[in-house]
Amino acid sequence: MYNILSLILGLLSWGMGIAAVCQKGRFQYCFGSMTLCGTALVLQLLEVSRRAGISDFSAIQDTASAVSNAAVILLAVTVLLNGIALLRDSGS
Repeated sequence: MYNILSLILGLLSWGMGIAAVCQKGRFQYCFGSMTLCGTALVLQLLEVSRRAGISDFSAIQDTASAVSNAAVILLAVTVLLNGIALLRDSGS
């Protein structure tokens, strides 16, 4: 459950980051994008905590690498999009 919600929030975060680059009112889009990204990452931590709570350590071991790589990609793309948007905003 947390994984699917985290994926949706991560994609929404990128969508808001793209909107921040393309639209006016960039600060609001950037704030929303970073908030969604942070929430998606917290949901992944909650998923790992839930699996640890039910002693599903093999699932944690199987998915730890993919989850950490996805988290790095999500954060890097979100920061990049928002950085571009804020640089465009300071230039105009």
